[in-house]
Amino acid sequence: MINDLWTAPNQLTLMRLFFIPFIIICIVERRYQTALILVVVAGLSDGLDGLAARLLHATGRIPGSDCRQASAELAVPGDVL
Repeated sequence: MINDLWTAPNQLTLMRLFFIPFIIICIVERRYQTALILVVVAGLSDGLDGLAARLLHATGRIPGSDCRQASAELAVPGDVL
């Protein structure tokens, strides 16, 4: 089960979670171009995450797998700032 945490789709999801504070900081500091780049990279990683999950048949339910949903929900309030 611990090995499931380090699959490519899960790593991409964790990367998106890692980006959220930096996106918020960039917006607060009015560095919109940098924030936009981070949002685009996060969006691209979301697509790659889904593709990798399908290709690797990573469909198992593991504890903490709600991170993907959390990364999407946490990104929205930060993007509104």
